Amino acid sequence: MDTQAFYNCHIHTFNEEDIPERFYPKLLMDFLRKESTEELMLNFLRFVHKLEKFFGIDAEEAERYLQFYLVGSQNSQREIFDLCRSSYPPSTKYFVLSMDMQFMGCGDVPRDFRAQLAELSQIDQEQILPFVHIDPRRDGYFDILRDAIEQMGFRGVKLYPPLGVFPHDSRFDSVYQYCIDNNLPIVSHCSPHNPTHFKGSRRELLKLLQNPYFEINPHGLDKKDLCDIFTHPKNYRIVCEKYPELRISLAHYGSDKMWTSWLCHPEDPENWVNIINSMIQEYPNLYTDISYTMYYNVTDCKHNFYKTLKEFLDNENIRRKVLFGSDFYMPASKETDMHYANNIIDAIGEEYFNAIAVENPKQFLNEQIA
Repeated sequence: MDTQAFYNCHIHTFNEEDIPERFYPKLLMDFLRKESTEELMLNFLRFVHKLEKFFGIDAEEAERYLQFYLVGSQNSQREIFDLCRSSYPPSTKYFVLSMDMQFMGCGDVPRDFRAQLAELSQIDQEQILPFVHIDPRRDGYFDILRDAIEQMGFRGVKLYPPLGVFPHDSRFDSVYQYCIDNNLPIVSHCSPHNPTHFKGSRRELLKLLQNPYFEINPHGLDKKDLCDIFTHPKNYRIVCEKYPELRISLAHYGSDKMWTSWLCHPEDPENWVNIINSMIQEYPNLYTDISYTMYYNVTDCKHNFYKTLKEFLDNENIRRKVLFGSDFYMPASKETDMHYANNIIDAIGEEYFNAIAVENPKQFLNEQIA
């Protein structure tokens, strides 16, 4: 990997203290406490990935739980960050996205969210650009935003709609205007079927869904499917039209599931990949990132992710709106971020990698490109 300074525009460093007390299923926790060696857990990851259901949860959800346990059990956010940056040149910079999971319906979070932010602010800010997660259900959320930016040196805002909040919620209006006034970008989760979603009762969830941008029919949808409605890319049309100056990245480029579907059905107008490709060309300040989704080069119907990404990037209007990111430490893989980054460089070439990992992040941050 070249030692030129570039950006990883999507990583996490929150630890177990920041995860709700009932996030892990009891049977899985019993296993973790008994079989706590990394090799045993990695073997379990490979095994559970082959199963559709395990202990009443799906395989992807079990993977996420185990990955949270493997890495999130480190003593500090600095230790987690050190695991990530060991894969990259010393000059690399990182968007570190905090997470406020107090309102996902899994019980209380052991430590106060402000403590997570305070700890994150103490890590070398020459190398990291911390983003503050804003959930408008938290009392004093705007004060938290101002303190993070003005007192702690945070550089942007994180949104996580599948926890139960639409991005066009009117409570975000003050947040969006503050971001415009203070030159702050926003990274917002935008992929379906995510293991981390609102897990309260169905009745609570339907109440949260009372103000959709588009018509919905909840009949036959489970809670995870219902949470997809919060994070659908079409929701951002309202935001982009009301706040055209607001810089937003729709994280995960639609998801690996949407990309897998796209490989065999590229003309589907409802595929989130096509919707995002259209929207990032339509709205001047809307971006996307490849985090998590591109960690594996899935092949289907004689196509694969990396070749398709290269073809998308051949379109200059798309290429200038895509950001490099890994989503460390979410991917459950024995491969390191170094392998991932090198695989992307090999797939799209150094010129395109420079675009998504150097030029576009600076543009997204509204920084001068050297």
